[in-house]
Amino acid sequence: MSLRSRLLLVLFLLVALPALAHDSEPINTEFAAPFARRAGNVQFGFSYFWNTELHDVVPMAFEYGFAPRQQIAIEMPMLCAHEPGATLFRPGNLEIQYRYLLAGGSERKFALSLNPSLGIPSGDKRIAERAWEAGGALHLDTHLHPRWFTHMNLGYETPFADFEEKEKNFFYKFAAMYEATERLQPVLEFVGEHDFHSRETRAALVPEAIWRASERWELKAGVPVGLTSSTPDIGVQFQLSWKFGEGHR
Repeated sequence: MSLRSRLLLVLFLLVALPALAHDSEPINTEFAAPFARRAGNVQFGFSYFWNTELHDVVPMAFEYGFAPRQQIAIEMPMLCAHEPGATLFRPGNLEIQYRYLLAGGSERKFALSLNPSLGIPSGDKRIAERAWEAGGALHLDTHLHPRWFTHMNLGYETPFADFEEKEKNFFYKFAAMYEATERLQPVLEFVGEHDFHSRETRAALVPEAIWRASERWELKAGVPVGLTSSTPDIGVQFQLSWKFGEGHR
């Protein structure tokens, strides 16, 4: 699929999706504002990408605000690997993330946070790299209009112990969101990463829709469209989120 065809597909999906409030978080791009103390969410997803050897087929995450301006998150992936004559479903490595609100907040025009992370080699060694990883990111939210919101994540991660390949990944995620109604919200994400070790760049546009079924439950659906030769041409993503407590700071 050519780049022009992929961009046309993204535009078509944006028009075809219903005009799909602002507690809703995109599938791939994370908030800068942490959850309030004793608040959080549980996320359970499903994804599938064509023309790829390995991907996170059942991403799961837990986020919890444990102190003012701070939260912790645990990501628990279930990986799918396509090998000659077999397809393997095995647990991937756990990732623990910490978030600290540097400035602003969800009730202000912007929020800026620092987000260090630690990857633990807890996954199945047949499918997950047995390496400790460290990383960090800056997250920025903007609320410059009552109905328009943006979220941006810029970060870097690399293995630091027991690694076989020295990946040096700079990742970037950007989401533009529009609150069309109290329940339906369209989103456009641009997500990617560049590995300075292999010099590969992976990037995709992800039109998606968020349905706020109730105050606590959200259902999200997206269609990632690859923009580089090392990115899968197309995929599907679904996510179910359950929230508890009183939301974000």
